[in-house]
Amino acid sequence: MLFFFLIVICLCLNEFTLAFTPNNTVWGHSAVFANSRIYITGGIFPIIKDKFEPSTPSREFYYLDVEKPFRVRAGDKLPWVDLSSVSQNLPAHAWSAFSNCGLDNSL
Repeated sequence: MLFFFLIVICLCLNEFTLAFTPNNTVWGHSAVFANSRIYITGGIFPIIKDKFEPSTPSREFYYLDVEKPFRVRAGDKLPWVDLSSVSQNLPAHAWSAFSNCGLDNSL
C-alpha cells in the first residue's frame, strides 16, 4: 500500500514541459552539439502519417543555446532559434550523420 501511495505522489508531483512542438512530425533528422549549442537539421516529413513513403525532405534547421540559462517548467517554451532560411543551401538528407569538424567542438 505504501508503494502504491508513493507512486501516486510521484505522478501528482510530476510536471510536464511543453517545450518545442514542431508543426509537422520530422523523422530521420540529425543533431550535433557544438559551441554550447544543439543543432538539429534535415529529416523527412511523412505525407501519410506513420508511413515513411511517400515523404518530403525537411529544410528545417534549429539550434538551442544551452550555455544561456532558460527555465524548463510547465508552460515554458525552450528558446529554439530558427535558421531555416540558411538551411536552403544545405543538401536534403535524412537518416544521416551530422558531425562537427572544427577545433574545440566548433562547426
